[in-house]
Amino acid sequence: LVDKEGNGVITKYKLDGSSGYVSLTPENDDCRQPNWSPKGDYILYQRNNGSTWEIWIIKPDGTENVQVTSGGGDKTDASFSPDGNWIVYSSNEMDEDHANIFIISIAGGSSIQVTNFKGYDGAPSWSPDGNYIVFESCPRDPDGSRGTKIYKIAVPAH
Repeated sequence: LVDKEGNGVITKYKLDGSSGYVSLTPENDDCRQPNWSPKGDYILYQRNNGSTWEIWIIKPDGTENVQVTSGGGDKTDASFSPDGNWIVYSSNEMDEDHANIFIISIAGGSSIQVTNFKGYDGAPSWSPDGNYIVFESCPRDPDGSRGTKIYKIAVPAH
């Protein structure tokens, strides 16, 4: 089938090839978009639970696999804050028709909404000093648009 993907598996690989590929998540799960924490002590990724995408973290040895987000809406495009204690992600958890930017502690709990746009805000990333979040934005789904614009916003108090 054209454009048919299988489930994503989070794997690691030593660049020297000494250990081959090591799967960190099961093949029957659909896990994608891994990102290392700044200290290298965690890897975050998004996992499809059958109806929504949630953000998870895992130790590089495959232990301590923990779900960070929960609730309605997809949570995607996640990355760590420079200190490794927070995660920024894009989600439609507050409005199924529009994606916005949120932050959450790696310990989980309540998320903090960073943007409130009636369009698409996605692909967020922290500035190196941890004071700003940069993201792309578009009035509608960016897949069918002529492009997105890049914005910078101060990280809210947390």
